Amino acid sequence: MTIKRALGIVLSLLPFLQIGFGQLIKTPQADIEFIGLKTWTAQKLYDDISKANPGRPFHACMADLKDRLGFAGSWVSMDISQKPPYVLVAVVEPQFASRIHYKASPGASRPAAARWSVLSEIYKSYPNEFSSAVQLYGFFIENSNFDLSPYFDSETITVVKKFWQNLSQLNTEEDKKLAFITIDQDGDYANRILALAVLGNFLDSDATWQVIVDSFRDQNERVAAAATGVLVNMAEKKYKNKAVDWTEAAPALRALLDGTNTFAFMPIVKILTATKVSPKLAGPLLKGGGSLVIDFLNAQRQSEKEAAHGLLVQLAGKDFGFDSSIWEAWIKSL
Repeated sequence: MTIKRALGIVLSLLPFLQIGFGQLIKTPQADIEFIGLKTWTAQKLYDDISKANPGRPFHACMADLKDRLGFAGSWVSMDISQKPPYVLVAVVEPQFASRIHYKASPGASRPAAARWSVLSEIYKSYPNEFSSAVQLYGFFIENSNFDLSPYFDSETITVVKKFWQNLSQLNTEEDKKLAFITIDQDGDYANRILALAVLGNFLDSDATWQVIVDSFRDQNERVAAAATGVLVNMAEKKYKNKAVDWTEAAPALRALLDGTNTFAFMPIVKILTATKVSPKLAGPLLKGGGSLVIDFLNAQRQSEKEAAHGLLVQLAGKDFGFDSSIWEAWIKSL
């Protein structure tokens, strides 16, 4: 489900909202939780969007959170495995726009590297399948006979296997260097996506994790999504016991934890926890901030609460439980 479609579903339900505890709202169609609202309430959000779009269907209002209402960040997800479905809306309100720091856009576009020609062809022909293949690449590394039938049809499986086999050969230091340069300097977003896929071969290096995480802040949503896809499964599967030195990436991590690319917030929380981010970085990552982490700690659904709690425990080196006031006091003490 796309973010735009999910938000349309959320907003179409807003006329039937009944305010419950905190920011959890129950409707006949879904349970809807809002995270990050400070001056807005769910009702105010609905009213303001309605005023900005008289007569327009709510599914067309995605852009208005940013363009008309000035929200600095937003993310919408819908879990249809729950009954009723569970919708999560995480936002960064307009007055906190100074927290948001995307990367500067690279310069001029360049031709795709000749060694990446197969990857480039597959991406152009199968962009959606390419993204899934990048996310599943870690399973292929672990098991070359990984079963793809639950994910793709037979025709696409052939393409994905070709992609994986070609990608696995791009494993030299020259490939790594080229990928770093491409991400830093190439204005063609497709080439940056290819470079991120290649870097999936070099996750034994802390520098690779740092470069990929910095791409979570890419202004092109497709690049940022590709970067997230490369790391999430790897952090939780193949590299779940790897401790990454995140020191050089602290400014990028701080921006992400403050809400830059709100879509990447939960992935970065999980990745930092899984890779044992050092408590020495608690100050650089949270001092004078940490608001969105606390908001997720106060979430109604357990999965969000536990993710935020896990990161806080890792950074503190101790467990203060789930009382957000204690954690807020700890952050202020940094």
